[in-house]
Amino acid sequence: GLRGGGAAVSGGAERRRHVRIPLIAEIQYQSNSPILAARISDISNSGVFIDTVNALDLGATVKFRLLLPAEISETPIVGEGVVAWRQQMMGMGLRFTRMNRPDWDRIVAYVNRMSGQPG
Repeated sequence: GLRGGGAAVSGGAERRRHVRIPLIAEIQYQSNSPILAARISDISNSGVFIDTVNALDLGATVKFRLLLPAEISETPIVGEGVVAWRQQMMGMGLRFTRMNRPDWDRIVAYVNRMSGQPG
């Protein structure tokens, strides 16, 4: 996970399952482009699915801002991700690659709460 001072989010070595939670939320993202706005349709500890007919190329690096609903905080979660998979005319899966620890903790807490997992 995010041990110590590192800002990278680890990949497949996590022992817990990445539970995907249905979630409709606004996301703003940018990848060598003007800022684009879209919706996500689910979230996990490792990434989000962005609903868009204009999916970016596989492997594209994406900077994003995301507001979690049902949170008191109005502060968006800011981070970077990479396009891990895409579905023609449907959207793309964004895998988180960089995020600060407090934002990561917010996502983990949100996913745990919504999935009924012990926090």
